[in-house]
Amino acid sequence: MRKLISYAMLIAMTFGFLAFQCQSTEMTSAKLYIQQKNYPKAKESLLKEVKKNPKSDEGYYLLGWLYGEEGNYAEMLKAFDNSLSISKKFEKQIEETKRYHWAQNFNKGVGFFNKGAKAD
Repeated sequence: MRKLISYAMLIAMTFGFLAFQCQSTEMTSAKLYIQQKNYPKAKESLLKEVKKNPKSDEGYYLLGWLYGEEGNYAEMLKAFDNSLSISKKFEKQIEETKRYHWAQNFNKGVGFFNKGAKAD
């Protein structure tokens, strides 16, 4: 039983290591920078990633997410469209992100409207 568990752990670690190695240095760096909330460095890494690998659906998805965090919605939508044209893998996350930013901006607009209505 111990041998079976040891082999299972070894196989799991091997697959985990291989999966990690499949990503480019730029993608790995970008994810690390995002975790650290160092968005300028993450964006720089992602721009390198999509230039080097134009078929990087995840690169375009994360780049779109970063543009959304910056409030650059036109670029966010372009990056999301690029990701979706490559694959539908991130379609759910993209739709959720779009809805989130729409709701945030809608609520800001309501707040400004209410302030304006009170000023009269």
